Amino acid sequence: MNRRDFLSAASRGATAAAAAATPVVATASLLGSDLYDRLAEQLAGTRDALSGRIETLAGELGDVVGRVDRVELRQQLLLYLLLLSLFLDGGFAWFLAHAPLVPPV
Repeated sequence: MNRRDFLSAASRGATAAAAAATPVVATASLLGSDLYDRLAEQLAGTRDALSGRIETLAGELGDVVGRVDRVELRQQLLLYLLLLSLFLDGGFAWFLAHAPLVPPV
């Protein structure tokens, strides 16, 4: 089979397939339109419900982030106070160990 015969046979097959499929597609399109509208309404309702829940979750997550920030600030403050205490205690211990003794009179 040469190329011309192949293209001729393919075009005839495609024409026959299109002729058979056109009424089926038209019927499915009419029935699908109703189905599409119902699905679109359900999808819109679901999307609205999810967006409301996401907004609520975002608000709660913001509250949690605020609490975590406050706890982290308190922990850092305690750490800095502990370090300051250690430096002061170490400094006083060094001072007492190296302080000159006053000779008794």
